[in-house]
Amino acid sequence: MCPRPRRSACNPKCVGISFLGMRVDSTSRLFQCDEAGDGVPLGQRHWVLTRESKHEVGRSKEHIAGQADMKAVYLPGDRAFLRYIEVPGDDPPLLWLHGWQCSATGELMPAAVRPPLRGRRSLLVDFLGHGYSDKPLGFGYGVEDHARTIVALIDALELRKCGLVGHSMGGAVAILVAAARPGIVSLLVMAEGNVDAGGGVRLGGQTEDQFIHRGFREMLEAHFREAEAQPDGLRAAHLGIERLVEPRAIHREAVSIELERNPSIRSLLGKLEMPRWYLQGELSDPEPDLQHDLAAMGIGWKVVPQTGHAMGLQNPEGLAQSVAEVLVASWPR
Repeated sequence: MCPRPRRSACNPKCVGISFLGMRVDSTSRLFQCDEAGDGVPLGQRHWVLTRESKHEVGRSKEHIAGQADMKAVYLPGDRAFLRYIEVPGDDPPLLWLHGWQCSATGELMPAAVRPPLRGRRSLLVDFLGHGYSDKPLGFGYGVEDHARTIVALIDALELRKCGLVGHSMGGAVAILVAAARPGIVSLLVMAEGNVDAGGGVRLGGQTEDQFIHRGFREMLEAHFREAEAQPDGLRAAHLGIERLVEPRAIHREAVSIELERNPSIRSLLGKLEMPRWYLQGELSDPEPDLQHDLAAMGIGWKVVPQTGHAMGLQNPEGLAQSVAEVLVASWPR
């Protein structure tokens, strides 16, 4: 779990859309249609924020609703904007990092705004290639590439302290970010985060070109059939998030997730000294060996009730409560 922009003419006037409970119309100029592919229905086109940066590393801000702002940091080396939704509250903030085929604004936002975390500042960051962030074709889309952009975000915002909540692939990214900024990252939460290489996401052995030109479309069609068969199910909820991912990102991330590293992600995790926690879904397959190994590293373990891997969609209240309990244990007031 967890449509690339295609080249053709597009009217820059955007239809009105609803976002975080607030109607945004075409006259607001907050959103603009990114070139839609031939025959793509209007509802499936990709929409991106429009705002020009005034600085080499600039931050743009659009007030979306009373409880959240859409913001962006420009990455000059990548010529791309990394976008995130900020939920206001007390510092230090939590940076939410999403998994493969996902977005933080789509899958993790429901947890970040739940009552257990009310009053905590949260940044819901969409990696490049995902959600509202730009989708540069030449970006590497490996976990190290994503970690570099998150480090750039932390530096641009001049954060003195922050916590990271990394789900799935985002857990591996979070570990790399924590290793790069150990004096700033004061809490690391891995929600079924990838601490080892592998995971079986090779996309049937397709090359990148094969996946871009055929595999991505076929995957979406198969997932749509699943959603159609169970319209109230998890697949139907997730499909809209998945459609907004650049297919190159999906393929390159799949390769990156499988890659053996030296030093390994797990070894980097073991050397970190900030409070570290691993959240396991109650409905996911038990991981007794992993739990034992992480305990030996001094890493806490919590079970999120009534959910499997996609805990941000299946039980956002439970995920929020688990993170809130971690905050009480790790960030004493």
